[in-house]
Amino acid sequence: MSRSGWYVALCVVVVIGLTACTDDGGDTINSGDPVGAQAEASIEKALTEVVGPLSGLLNSIESLINAPVPPAAGSGIGCPSMTGLCTSGTATCTPEAGSLRFDFGNCNIIVKQIVADGEVLLTPTGASTFNLNLTDLSLAGASPLNGTLSVDEALCIDHWFVDSDDGVGVVATFKGCDDYPESGSVLTVTVTVSPDVWSSAFTFDGTSAADVLVDRNDSAVATCDVNLDTFNATCSSF
Repeated sequence: MSRSGWYVALCVVVVIGLTACTDDGGDTINSGDPVGAQAEASIEKALTEVVGPLSGLLNSIESLINAPVPPAAGSGIGCPSMTGLCTSGTATCTPEAGSLRFDFGNCNIIVKQIVADGEVLLTPTGASTFNLNLTDLSLAGASPLNGTLSVDEALCIDHWFVDSDDGVGVVATFKGCDDYPESGSVLTVTVTVSPDVWSSAFTFDGTSAADVLVDRNDSAVATCDVNLDTFNATCSSF
């Protein structure tokens, strides 16, 4: 799936239960609907701290590995050139027994407007497929991520199983080669703020809009409209 439409550097650092997102004029959105405001905050936290930045990094990694790369001696897989990837910080690649280990040290990937810090292990599984294992990977200053992604570039299908250290979980199957997930794509994000667990299930149609059903502690509490260009959510509680 092309991810060029997915990540925009945004405003939002949200503290669930204490504040909601604000519009450009600084007015609190949905202040008259506390449950809806908390649903909005949980969605925007997951999108801006995990889904958006990780999409941007994945896009950058795909661009690296699709460039011509000479095979590494004795391993059959070589590292791409990392020159110019970071405008500040560092990024290295090391071949390891059929895999590539990417180590990011506060690498400012300016084309995607993210700073990456941590480790990604890329393992090819076919001519156009590979897996990514994330280890303590912090993106855009957010809490570190751990988990796995599997990518089929030919079929434009990604599977994500990722968790952050501060209670955000993402399970997804993204389908489609264009900017936005096609119908049939699946995205569920969970945000844990004790004692509550907020779970949001997305429905996509290939456009920049998504419909979302939000549960709190396994009970449906709100429906939302999400703009995938801005990651802004507008929710109404039941």
